[in-house]
Amino acid sequence: MKKKRLFSLATILLSLSISGCFSTGTKTDDDDDKVTEGTYMGVEKGHYKVDSKGNRLGDMEDHVLVDSNGDDKHKPVAATCALPGKGYKKCTVCGRFVEYAIPKADHNWVASTDPAKAASCTRAGVEECSMCGLTRETGKPMGHQLVPDTSNIDGVTKEKCTRDGCTGGTVTLDISKAAGWNDATTKMNGKSSPNNKSTWNVAGVLEDGIYDIQIEGVMSYSSHGDRKWYNMAKAELCINNTVEESDSLDSPDTTKEDDYRYFFKVNDSTVINPTVKESWSDLGYGAETPAYGYICKDVTISGATSFCLYHGNIGFSMIISNIKLIKH
Repeated sequence: MKKKRLFSLATILLSLSISGCFSTGTKTDDDDDKVTEGTYMGVEKGHYKVDSKGNRLGDMEDHVLVDSNGDDKHKPVAATCALPGKGYKKCTVCGRFVEYAIPKADHNWVASTDPAKAASCTRAGVEECSMCGLTRETGKPMGHQLVPDTSNIDGVTKEKCTRDGCTGGTVTLDISKAAGWNDATTKMNGKSSPNNKSTWNVAGVLEDGIYDIQIEGVMSYSSHGDRKWYNMAKAELCINNTVEESDSLDSPDTTKEDDYRYFFKVNDSTVINPTVKESWSDLGYGAETPAYGYICKDVTISGATSFCLYHGNIGFSMIISNIKLIKH
């Protein structure tokens, strides 16, 4: 008797579970209507017909799926750049919803609306993802929009930027007009004053600020293009072999030489040493065409009345024509 009751209970439960997946083509797999002859039973991979007792009739058939907006129980989730989403298709025969994955979306980059993040003369613009807020630089700095300034001195040419809000500009120092060494056609390779420095009067022209410094020059035929601007330190400065100093270890002519191949002084007292690590050839210097290359970046200059270019006691050098100070 107990076995019969258990069997009857199991039959009832199975019948109830199956009936929840039946559809006539206009009902979903969640409908609980009474099963009728020819009703479709929908499962994940397809559907098949059943009779009024739930018995399977025929082989499994493929779903006929169309895009769907889902319903209260099947809610699509849009993909973002942080997380994947999910969507649904619906079978037009059995009414079953079939879920599918939507891959993560690409970032949606838009220009930042923050004025402080707009491109400027010295800074690239910033764009941000409208979904996650991630930011990145885009494009390049606009560069200064320069016009000649009226406060020039012989050998010192000043230009100012005319863009709104920019206080930047350039000051160009002509070697041929310098006090001391002023031969713009021969390499500066002297080891004693005045042939190891060029000096300019910059009073009232070189404003206080932060500057990048370039040298315009042509490689002399005896120079080595693989030497780095930063590869100028004395050998004893490299004892600790730090990351910054190790580059100078590959130069055979640093021992017992001056600290740097080239360096600057403001008012002949404040020393400005090179900070750029590129080699001369990387900066574009060749043996024929003059080129500008950075030797210093982000240098603070204040109270300048004179500016000097010094050459160290090292035999390899360039023919230098101009020094350009670019104000941020």
